Amino acid sequence: MGQKHGITHCKNGHERTPENLYRGRTCRICMEAKTREWKVAHVADVRRAGREYRNRMTGWTEEMYQTALDKQKRRCAVCDILLTFDKASKTTACKDHDHDAKPPKAREILCNNCNRLLGWIENSGDLVHKLLAYLRKHGKEA
Repeated sequence: MGQKHGITHCKNGHERTPENLYRGRTCRICMEAKTREWKVAHVADVRRAGREYRNRMTGWTEEMYQTALDKQKRRCAVCDILLTFDKASKTTACKDHDHDAKPPKAREILCNNCNRLLGWIENSGDLVHKLLAYLRKHGKEA
C-alpha cells in the first residue's frame, strides 16, 4: 500500500506510506520542507498575507488603523496608556472589533491588557457584576 507502480520511496528517499502521502501521491515530508523554504524566501509576502487575512476577519483596513492611531494619539481608547508595537508587551496596540457582528465591525485601538480584559468581560458579564458587588461589600469603590 502507498506504492505507485512499485515505487517504495520518493526521489529524496522518504518511504511512500499512507501516512506520508499527501492526496495519495505527494511525499508529505518533501512538501512540508518545500513549503517552509518558500515561506523563508517570501517572508514579506507571508506577513502581508497574514495582515490582510486578520484585517478581513476583524473589519479593519490599514488606512482605518492608521487613522485610528492618529485620532487616539497612539493611546489606548480605554486606559489612555501610550501604545507600543512590540508583540510581547502589555501595551501592544490591538485592533478591537465586535466578534459577533457579521461582517466584523471595527471599534477602536486598545492596549493588549484592555483588549484581553474586554474579551473576558464580554464572555463573563454576570461574573463581572458579582466581582464588583464583592468589592463593594468589602469597602472598595468599583
